[in-house]
Amino acid sequence: MIDSAATPSRAGAHILEQGDIFFFYRPRVGAEEVRGRGDVQRFYMVLAPERPRRVYRLFVVGSKRLPEMERGARHPRGRNWALNVLTSKNPQDIRRGLGAVEYASETRGERVVGAATPVGEGKYQLLKYKRHTELAYALELPKEPGPAQEEFEIKEEAGYVVAVKNPEVATPGAPSAHAPPAYPKHLRGKFGARRWIDVEEPALLDYENTQILLLAAHAEDVEEELGVRIDTEDKKLSTAEVCRELRLHCERERVKPLLTGDFPSMVDVPPAETGDGGERAGGEEVRRLPPSTSPSKAGKRGGAAAAKRAPSAAAITKLLAGIDFPKNRAGIVAYARQHGDRIDNPEEAIAVLSHLPDRRYEKMADVAAGLGRVR
Repeated sequence: MIDSAATPSRAGAHILEQGDIFFFYRPRVGAEEVRGRGDVQRFYMVLAPERPRRVYRLFVVGSKRLPEMERGARHPRGRNWALNVLTSKNPQDIRRGLGAVEYASETRGERVVGAATPVGEGKYQLLKYKRHTELAYALELPKEPGPAQEEFEIKEEAGYVVAVKNPEVATPGAPSAHAPPAYPKHLRGKFGARRWIDVEEPALLDYENTQILLLAAHAEDVEEELGVRIDTEDKKLSTAEVCRELRLHCERERVKPLLTGDFPSMVDVPPAETGDGGERAGGEEVRRLPPSTSPSKAGKRGGAAAAKRAPSAAAITKLLAGIDFPKNRAGIVAYARQHGDRIDNPEEAIAVLSHLPDRRYEKMADVAAGLGRVR
């Protein structure tokens, strides 16, 4: 458990949220053995704040690693993004999201991608520190980071400046989400015209498609620098939260990175083959993806799916009535949000507009042409 801080720490940090943090990697399709990031399809981070707001947020981390720390640098340049792909109050949903996946390949028939492997577990704090918010964590497992953790830049303890991207403002270098987060009005209002804002309201992290920026800030001296205490527990496999709460399959060979810091060898983990009843060897559930969907494409189809469910062109025209041109995509989406009361289910229309090509639009006919490409 982490010490609470209703009052500022000696360094002026306020705790906004605290809880459990987990790191996972999923092997690349066809990878028989993971030896480094080149054999990894995705790297995940899970934030699970303590009760009474117990939720589970699953983030995909870009570049398959945390931002690189520069030892001794006062202003580290390491940065990376993360995208919320699932939020749930039920840990079973996170377990399924990280589980083995079966799909039909056009060229290789039925294929199974192995379940994500836990590579770190610990405690985190979301802090208001000076003029920004910061995410700080300390590992509980493994007791000492090894080669597996080094590959993903997971430190024994670390701190990152964290900010949330405004979904209505285009940001160079930031990935495009499939659809904008479904923020309620009071959270949308916090962005204004800014590209990034601090996470002073932790609920901003609860919404799928939320994008965050992580900027390397502290390594190994987190508690001293921030004036906080991250009180970790002496964990072992039987008390690991990935086993007790997330209920992942925790045979020792499957969680080797969590115990020793090493990647499992090929002889450690059973092959990813399905058996009767949609289960993998060892009783692991296998999630079946829809036809024509592979794991590498599954996370990229949200926009197209939204377009197919889109309202009529007449509804979008009514939503955008009176808009002044020229406008870029962000300006069109912002106008649509301001006038959402004109039509039923405006979020569907806004989701489609958010996938317009990101360019300058001189008239409504240009918007219609852009929507034709989206659809």
